[in-house]
Amino acid sequence: MSLFVQMQPAERQFRISEYLQKVEFASLEDIAAQVDASRATVRRDLIVLEASGGIRRTHGGARIAAPRSDEFAFSARDTHQLAEKEAIGRACAELIKPNQSVIIDAGTTAYHVARHLESKTPQIVTNSLPVANLFASANRLEVVLSGGVIYPRLGVLVGPLAVEAMIRVAQKIIFCLDHTKLGRQSVLPLCELDCVDVIVTDSEAPGEMIEKLRGLGIEVSVAPLTSGLDEGGLAHDHLAQT
Repeated sequence: MSLFVQMQPAERQFRISEYLQKVEFASLEDIAAQVDASRATVRRDLIVLEASGGIRRTHGGARIAAPRSDEFAFSARDTHQLAEKEAIGRACAELIKPNQSVIIDAGTTAYHVARHLESKTPQIVTNSLPVANLFASANRLEVVLSGGVIYPRLGVLVGPLAVEAMIRVAQKIIFCLDHTKLGRQSVLPLCELDCVDVIVTDSEAPGEMIEKLRGLGIEVSVAPLTSGLDEGGLAHDHLAQT
């Protein structure tokens, strides 16, 4: 005999609020998966939570009304592991062959990859406002924005060309992760490891972790840190080739 216990509205709303405090912004689909409820039920919960002033509903999701810190803000995150991100950016850009179109996710490490791509690619597809702004005056390449709702603190567009759709159309998936991200559990898992073709990390990454990834059939590129770069003070950054 099977017994199904449905979560009560108050508990479900508490969990939704707790989840949004962790991620700041989420789609209806993500929230529904977190509380094992339908999108219609989640919409009703969000109406209640918005009335209490804790969250704000957006097109297709919800966000925290008053974030607790700048942890997820692009400008704050881009100061973390700056030397590592720049080294990874250079190393990853070297993997891109001339005249390949590149899809770039809205992460700070991926932004550092973009800084080295202008001479290599005719087209960049991205959901990242910082990446789009980087190439706003570039005449040599075409920038395609995914469209959707702007979440300014994250510098990301959430809409029809979601990250999952980007992964599906790419011929090669490259993840860019500094050593502090390896082995950590993300609050927003992106995809399974078997979707990843290449991981680019820095030379501070643990050797046993690198060998474990290679044992899974993933190509791992280790970027050497260059002296002279200033060190800085989530998530997954990724880049896909088409």
